Parts: sequence; C-alpha cells; structure tokens
Amino acid sequence: MEDTSDFPNSPDQTPMSDDDDEFMIDAIRELEELKRTKLFLEAENSRLKTQINHLTGEMEGVDIAISAAQAYMASYESSRETCIDNIEKLSDRKEYLINDINMLCLKLIAVREDRESTATLNDTLKSEFNEIVEEKTLVVKRLSAINRGLKEISADKGQRLPNLKWYDAILKKIYVEFVEAQNRMEVSMVLKKK
Repeated sequence: MEDTSDFPNSPDQTPMSDDDDEFMIDAIRELEELKRTKLFLEAENSRLKTQINHLTGEMEGVDIAISAAQAYMASYESSRETCIDNIEKLSDRKEYLINDINMLCLKLIAVREDRESTATLNDTLKSEFNEIVEEKTLVVKRLSAINRGLKEISADKGQRLPNLKWYDAILKKIYVEFVEAQNRMEVSMVLKKK
C-alpha cells in the first residue's frame, strides 16, 4: 500500500485544522499570485522582447543614418577641398588677370602717347609742307624772273656783239646758279617728304 502521509486529508490521516486550512488557502493564494505574476512577467517579457526588436530596428536605422551621415561628411569634405582648391585657383587667375589689365593699361598709355606724338608730328609736317610750298612758289617766281632776264639778255645779245663774251660768262654763271638753286629745292623737298 502507498504511503499517503504527505497528502492532506487522506483517509488515513487526521482531519486538517483551521490553521492548516489557512495555510492551504494562503498557499493557494500565493500560487495564484505566482501564476498572475508569471503571466504578468511573460507579458512583460513579450512586451520587452517586442521593444528590444523595435529598438534593434531603430538601432539598425540609426546605424544606416550614421553611415549615410559619414558618407555625406566625406562627400562634403571632398566638396569643401575642391571648393578651396577652386578658390585658390581663382586667386591665381585673379592675379594673372590683374597683371594682364595692368599690361593693357600700360599699352593704352603708350598708344595714347604715340597718338599725341603722331598728331604733333603731323601738324609739324603740314607746317613744313606749307613752308616748302611757299618757298617753292618764291623760287618759281625767281626762276621765272631769271628766265625773263635770260630771254632779255639773249635778245640783247644780238644787238651787243662786242660785249658778247661778257654776256656769255654772265649767262653761264646765272645758269649754274639757277641749276644749283633747282637742285637745292629738289633735295629740300625730298628731305621734307621723308
């Protein structure tokens, strides 16, 4: 036969007292409390697992965001360095353009000075040309007078035969002077044109 001494209210044992009933009721209450606690803890465990999964997903999202931010920062740093290089290149280009502008300004000043010199030279040449024209007119008048004189002398030559040699020498002198004057005029005009 089995030993039933451990089971309460077994037929072989004596009936339970009120203290024993209270103990049993307390034990049952504790068991029910433990069941409720177990159910609460299981629900809480499930909720926490869900929260952990959710937080794990968020952490993965944060990791992706961090990766994207790092990639953006690397790209930004590269762009910043490119911009700095471009600014330095623009500074060099600016200096080059300033030098070009300065050279052009110097050339413009030189052109302006050359233009003023050319205008002055042109005025001087016009003045000299006018003087040459006036001198030529004067020489032409003198030559005309000399020619008239020569013609008169030639006409008188026939009348004054005894003094023919003397007239001939004078005519030769006048002719030589006439040729020399004409040569000087031509040389003067050639020099003035240059």
